[in-house]
Amino acid sequence: MTLDLPYLSVDIPGIGGQIKTVPGDFYVEEIPLYEPGGEGQHLYVTIEKKGITTLTAINRIARALKINSRKIGYAGQKDAQAVTKQTLSIDGALPEQAAQLNIPGVKIIAAKQHRNKLKLGHLAGNKFVIRVRGVERDALAQAEATLKQLSRQGVPNYFGEQRFGLRQNSHLLGQALAKGQLDEFFEQF
Repeated sequence: MTLDLPYLSVDIPGIGGQIKTVPGDFYVEEIPLYEPGGEGQHLYVTIEKKGITTLTAINRIARALKINSRKIGYAGQKDAQAVTKQTLSIDGALPEQAAQLNIPGVKIIAAKQHRNKLKLGHLAGNKFVIRVRGVERDALAQAEATLKQLSRQGVPNYFGEQRFGLRQNSHLLGQALAKGQLDEFFEQF
């Protein structure tokens, strides 16, 4: 699916190159909104995953712990074509259980109890490290100028194709709802 969404930095010249050649080229680290308090019925587990979606990691953890995946909370979904670090909450789990997990594509980094389940949006933001391959050496000056400009003006939260659902029509569903076109909504659904 190609949405032909606008580039919000169209006035900034590119430097060439490729991203996401291998998962390690794109690293995302979730910045927690708060740290776990050390007590409570939910176990906050910080994981590093590689080459799999957040939901795949959750399903693998749930299967390993023999629990329903709905007992696992998360603040946001992270890219599958990347190495990502994020925190999940597991209702009723203990740190010892997390330490024993051996799951393909998932590494357990830390585990600590907390009172509440993690929910979507319970994060301060994300930190990215992106490797760009195949850039010409003489592009360094342009890259530094671009970085300076983006640091000054900021980078908006961009929702690309990966945010439009498995059927890739959620933008049409949202548009129909916003316009009050329920027949169109149900036809698309």
